[in-house]
Amino acid sequence: YGSDMNGVLDALIGNWQTQLIFTAKSGLPLNVTLARTGTDPYTGRSYAYLASSGGGELRPNLVGNPLTGNDPKDNRVYLDVNGFAMPAINTPGNSPRNVTFGPGYWNVDIGLTKRFPIGSRQSLDFRIEAFNAFNNVNFRNPDAVLGASNFGLIQTSYDPRQVQLALRYAF
Repeated sequence: YGSDMNGVLDALIGNWQTQLIFTAKSGLPLNVTLARTGTDPYTGRSYAYLASSGGGELRPNLVGNPLTGNDPKDNRVYLDVNGFAMPAINTPGNSPRNVTFGPGYWNVDIGLTKRFPIGSRQSLDFRIEAFNAFNNVNFRNPDAVLGASNFGLIQTSYDPRQVQLALRYAF
């Protein structure tokens, strides 16, 4: 289709390419841990675990739903402090590894390329690309160290929309 266009019309509407990448995924695994020393968020008293307690990482006890149910766009408190409890000193907690998942993620990247042929073996490509084209806010996992002042709080997100232009000479 369009092979019989004149040169001017072909230069305007010929040799266009589009690119589209859609990514959607559930949240990343979220591992809630416990600092070796700190302040108990429930009693306000200081605590200290032995270095060998709990294997590699200390975990709290899981006593309820670990999630607040908040939408991160409205309220950044994602993990519920009341879903966990401090284990007895120098005993491992019962919370499993990767107890829940962080917020979901979706993204659309779009590209548009116009190719200008130069002779039979050369071309010049002009490209515009938009990453996170719809500027959707995708939140990262919250801080997950029980007892920290920012426990359960989402403080970061992935990159906002980014647009780039490119010029490529192929020979």
